[in-house]
Amino acid sequence: LMVSPVTDAGEVLPLGLTTGIVTDVTVPPTQAPMPAPTTATSPKGRIVGKIVMKVANVIAFINDSKVNQGMQNSIASMAKVLPSYVKVTLSAARRLRGPHDEADGRRLQAGKVNVDFTIDIPAGATVSASAVQSNIAKVEPAAFKAIVNKELQKLGSNQVIEEVKNIEAMEVAVVPPGGSSRVIATDDDDNDDGRRIAGIVVGVLVGVCCIVTVVGASVWCYKKQQPGRQEVEVEPCAAAVIPQQQQPWKSPVIQVSSSQAAVIPGVPSGSD
Repeated sequence: LMVSPVTDAGEVLPLGLTTGIVTDVTVPPTQAPMPAPTTATSPKGRIVGKIVMKVANVIAFINDSKVNQGMQNSIASMAKVLPSYVKVTLSAARRLRGPHDEADGRRLQAGKVNVDFTIDIPAGATVSASAVQSNIAKVEPAAFKAIVNKELQKLGSNQVIEEVKNIEAMEVAVVPPGGSSRVIATDDDDNDDGRRIAGIVVGVLVGVCCIVTVVGASVWCYKKQQPGRQEVEVEPCAAAVIPQQQQPWKSPVIQVSSSQAAVIPGVPSGSD
């Protein structure tokens, strides 16, 4: 016996059988459980600093992947902390273009590199931020240069530090994420601030005096160049008046003898 499906109109359908409308019910996927929130532990102390060094090729030094690790290990050795406490950032020091540079800018060769570093001391560490700052202050630039070159050689890098210009480090307050760091001032910092303020005050006073002098000289020159009445000082002097003796006017009479008189033609002489 074979059963063949047909439609309502009597048309035979292929083998199988018709059904009503089937509704597809989608089962929602199983959601993975949310991980438990982790609370970041803030470090108990933080040191920020900057090191300025001179190298033979700034671009090659910064692009060497082994240099970053070498600087991290060297700073950790100087501060006597674990390398995982240290984060470093390398950048080329600002260089002013000289008159002999090319128009499109000459590539940096020998020059200075800035190494900005941060040392975060975790809460469970036995060392303090003040001790770390003290350890850094005891290391001379020449000694740090030897530490870095030895570390770079150990990592297989061919980069060499020619000179370490200076090393700076200071303790800053640790603030929650989103806040701003605050520098913890020391007595030396207060003295430096006082000297800076005194220098600013002296500079302002000198500047004001220079301005007043220049303005006064300009006004004087302007008045000298303007045409107009000028006052001339005349010293008074006494004049003596001599009175003249007034006499009636008389014509002078000159007596001439008859022999000396000139003979005028047509005029009889006195002897005639």
